[in-house]
Amino acid sequence: MLVEKTSLAIERTGPATLLMAGGVAANSHLRRVIQELAIARGLPLKVPPLELCTDNAAMIGAAAWPLYKAGQASTLSLNARPDLPL
Repeated sequence: MLVEKTSLAIERTGPATLLMAGGVAANSHLRRVIQELAIARGLPLKVPPLELCTDNAAMIGAAAWPLYKAGQASTLSLNARPDLPL
């Protein structure tokens, strides 16, 4: 799905460079497939070193903590929306 959405984003926006970062950039298969996509589209691909490709869960937790302390919370029915449009 990430490769399909990336391909669609390339078609819609016409970027000069493709960037891959975050936790997904630590996936060796995904790195290879995105590199193939970048080559096929004639785009340079920028990917940080593997040790810098970490999950952002700590960042999300740090951002959420003040909200939680202020009494703001979501119900357990909250869910991710992987089908959101680009």
